[in-house]
Amino acid sequence: MCAATLRGYDAVGSTGLGTSIRCGWRTATDLCRSNMNEYRHNSTFKVGRKPMNKVGPRTKQWRDVWAWLRPRMEAAGRKKCEFGFIPHDCDKSRTPAHSKKRRLMHGNDIYMVAWACLTVHTILDEKMSHDQMEKAVLKAIRRAGGPILPEEREAA
Repeated sequence: MCAATLRGYDAVGSTGLGTSIRCGWRTATDLCRSNMNEYRHNSTFKVGRKPMNKVGPRTKQWRDVWAWLRPRMEAAGRKKCEFGFIPHDCDKSRTPAHSKKRRLMHGNDIYMVAWACLTVHTILDEKMSHDQMEKAVLKAIRRAGGPILPEEREAA
């Protein structure tokens, strides 16, 4: 839907299909086309260009690690929220919680993951500092049986 339609201009015609919207002497289709043409000429966007690859090396690394780590966590019996020591109403969802922010991870830090429900994830992200978040996640990992490290991955 174009901007002219969203502004609430009166439609010309009564069929509803194939009608144009009038803005002064221009129709909505003309406005949309002119906006698109202006966008093309005022930007670096070129028609026929390959789409940008938005997946970077850190995302690729995490997807690879997670594909390996998730089944091993489930096989070890880690299948639900591991933050029972934080008072919250668990909503039974599961998301991986890291001990550090992704940009601060080095070495085996990417394997320091605990299952967290969305409620706990919100608490970790919004109400705790980075140090408190790291301590809480490491405590959850210890209580769940410890981390699953890449030395096991190389042996497998």
